Amino acid sequence: MLQIVNIGNISIDMYNALNYVGIAALYLWAISQRRPFSEICPQARRQTSEKKKLLVSAAVFCGLTLAGLLLLLVLNQKFGDWFTDGNKNYYGSLTAWFIAFPVLTSFLKIPLLRALDLLTPGLPMSLAISKLACVCYGCCYSFEMPGSFYYNICTNRYEFPVQMVEAAVAFLIFIFLLWYRKRTYREGTLFPLYVAVYSGSRFLTEFLRDDLPDVLGGFDAYQIMSVVYLIIGLLLFMAVRKYGDRIRVRTVAQ
Repeated sequence: MLQIVNIGNISIDMYNALNYVGIAALYLWAISQRRPFSEICPQARRQTSEKKKLLVSAAVFCGLTLAGLLLLLVLNQKFGDWFTDGNKNYYGSLTAWFIAFPVLTSFLKIPLLRALDLLTPGLPMSLAISKLACVCYGCCYSFEMPGSFYYNICTNRYEFPVQMVEAAVAFLIFIFLLWYRKRTYREGTLFPLYVAVYSGSRFLTEFLRDDLPDVLGGFDAYQIMSVVYLIIGLLLFMAVRKYGDRIRVRTVAQ
């Protein structure tokens, strides 16, 4: 583990440094997509009524889902303590994408579904780098594993390297999305697919972690969130596949 790296008189906190590298990687990915963006940005766009209906439906569905989570916050003290203890909840970032992208693409007059397809692969790539910060710092830790090569100085024990597993899973999701995007696929399905695949993988990797208490039965708070977002991702994926032709933005010459 390398929590602090000293270079001359400079001390670098590897947790913060790798998180910043992960954010920078996402920006670099967005910049790397400038050519396809240049093909869609200069043109004026007109939204169809079907697209607006989909956005309203998605907003209502996400609103009801979040209302259910808030109810769980009130009814379940353990879940409430976890949700409000200041941890960096990755599902909060995904929710921000749900909210920000319709607003941003409407303002820039570019197609929502196409923009999401271009930027989504950058999410797991950024996550894979950020997970290395957990490797260095020792957070998001796993169960004790005598004889393991990974010694966590935060817990003072040898553990299963779940942080490395999560980083590897995120990188594999990145490779999968690139492969999927190159195939003939329905426009707009990339982001819902990522939400579903990430949520499913996160539900499973949580069984390898030992940093959160169970809040419902044998499941911790992240697993509850994973089930919720897995459902959201699958429903949006099926909606876009079925109604993608109706909601695709039509180009109008300037």
